[in-house]
Amino acid sequence: MGEFIETMLPVVIFFGGSQLVNTYELGGQYTFSAVFVGMCFYAIYNVLIEIRGQVRVANKRLWFLANPGQPPEDNPFQ
Repeated sequence: MGEFIETMLPVVIFFGGSQLVNTYELGGQYTFSAVFVGMCFYAIYNVLIEIRGQVRVANKRLWFLANPGQPPEDNPFQ
């Protein structure tokens, strides 16, 4: 259930927010544009999450390069 909430909450926030702005600020005239904007923000969000994961893996690897011979338990990035 938690994984479902993690994946759907950003969708609800981005698409709901874009439709809310479309309705209240633009009079509901630009529905497809609001959906497109929501999709763009959601795509950017997914890319940022992917970059965060790659940075975590890079931090683990860099720690081992910077601290040769140290036990893995000392790695703060685990």
